[in-house]
Amino acid sequence: MDDRPIRILLVDDDEDERVIVRDFLRDLDRPFDLDWEPDPTRAFDKAAAGAADILLVDYRLGPHNGLDLIRRLREQDIRTPAVLLTGQGDHAVDLLAMEAGASDYLAKGQLSASLLERSIRYALEHHRNREALRESHRRIEEAFKQLRDNQAQLVQSARLASIGQLAAGVAHEINNPLTVILGLSEGVRRRIPPDDPAAAPLAAIEREALRVRDLVRNLLSFSRQKEAPETIFDVAPVLADALALLEAEAVSRGVEIRRELPGSPLRVRGVPPQLQQVIINLGSNALDAMSAGGLLTIRAERSVEGRQAWVRIEVTDTGTGIPPEAAPRVFDPFFTTKDPGRGTGLGLTIVHEIVTRHGGRIAFAPAPGQGTRFTLLLPEAGAAPAPGGAP
Repeated sequence: MDDRPIRILLVDDDEDERVIVRDFLRDLDRPFDLDWEPDPTRAFDKAAAGAADILLVDYRLGPHNGLDLIRRLREQDIRTPAVLLTGQGDHAVDLLAMEAGASDYLAKGQLSASLLERSIRYALEHHRNREALRESHRRIEEAFKQLRDNQAQLVQSARLASIGQLAAGVAHEINNPLTVILGLSEGVRRRIPPDDPAAAPLAAIEREALRVRDLVRNLLSFSRQKEAPETIFDVAPVLADALALLEAEAVSRGVEIRRELPGSPLRVRGVPPQLQQVIINLGSNALDAMSAGGLLTIRAERSVEGRQAWVRIEVTDTGTGIPPEAAPRVFDPFFTTKDPGRGTGLGLTIVHEIVTRHGGRIAFAPAPGQGTRFTLLLPEAGAAPAPGGAP
């Protein structure tokens, strides 16, 4: 036990009992503060406010019942230890006290200073042990959750790696005949007059071939994430460059771009063009979701979780949002909610792969009001552990 006075709340409507209990408590080997409260409602409020370390509750409180007070405290998850006091020993009341959540049960007729001291010490130690067990259980649950998240991420990474190998082969096989198709269609279209009946079909062939070319480029980009050398860089210029590339499209759609970038450097280790690609992909999706105009906000800041410092990047739009049924699949390859012909389904897959390879995490949630917010966490490069954090 420490030297801090024990805050004891005696809930009893008999003032003589207060004097008796006070005299017994004087024999405690630790200082105490005794508060007397005859009204169970006010006693509940005091316990709920954390004004007591332990409660001594009389079984009979006029028209009320001390067991009801203890039950109400436990129902509200107020775990302050409570010892029930009664006029005489009764095994049935003893069992009811334990079921209600009391730490101990004492008969006033057998009460002594040593018995009261032992009961209070037991109740406080039992409470500390239970709280320590609850905290351990909470930490174990958090560890299991982190383990499940890491396992899911490993499964996703392995799945993406396999798809990446397949994608590289498919892309190379498609690229050669595609180059021939584009070259021939462009050559024929230049040689015929605009009003030729074949002009429109040739234009359609060229348009669709260009779309396939974009898909091939995305496949190759997805399969080559490991090839570029890493460096330590400030994210602000990379974000600014990405937003500059999105500016023209944003203006044409009536979308305002808001930049909330830090004045001091936020450095990460990675490949700057890949981070730029992440922002462009997220920004392009956001613009597609705001066909009637809106606001695209890019925000970057330093964030600390435990002893790990992160660079936090948020991409928030005011668009149509992600349908709940689509949420579990947004990072899956070739999954898209866009109209046919408008998306390859690889944009967010590539984003997820890049962020993971940079040692980071990405998540999304509905933005306040409407729209979507994507949040990236990338380890800050060269950051010292935050003082006083949890390991």
